[in-house]
Amino acid sequence: MIIRELYDKVCGSGIYKDSKFDYLAHFFVMLDDKFEPAANWQVGFYDKESDNVISFDVGDTIQKTESKAFKRPEHEVQELKLDNVKLDFEESLDIAKNFQKEKFPGNDPGKAIMLLQSVESIATWNITFITAAFNVLNIKLNAIDKKIISHEFSSLLSWKVN
Repeated sequence: MIIRELYDKVCGSGIYKDSKFDYLAHFFVMLDDKFEPAANWQVGFYDKESDNVISFDVGDTIQKTESKAFKRPEHEVQELKLDNVKLDFEESLDIAKNFQKEKFPGNDPGKAIMLLQSVESIATWNITFITAAFNVLNIKLNAIDKKIISHEFSSLLSWKVN
């Protein structure tokens, strides 16, 4: 299970042991057109007091960054309980790719973004495909029972920037 391996690698590092936070918040990776990581995985932890996310970039070495949590002010970053995650990276990606092929043929992904987090207390894979035609397919997948929670398909060209 790649998620557990990443978590264990971060937790075994000296930089992790010297950090302050409350709990595990997410796993994040960007994928290239071959669905291989285009950058290192990031493992994020949340610090309630500062409302910051401490992210560990997992490569040959582990690098740490800290930033404000990306959320609406009224929302709280939820704890991701790793023991609840039954659906690992590869299987979640396969489920999402099969869903895309079945429901949105001709909109083959060129890149993907994968985020494992807790949404409404459910461990959730949030998978976003970006197509060559500038369409976006976002799939939320329950990481416990492997069912699709929701999906949304839209054109990047229709997004407004205010």
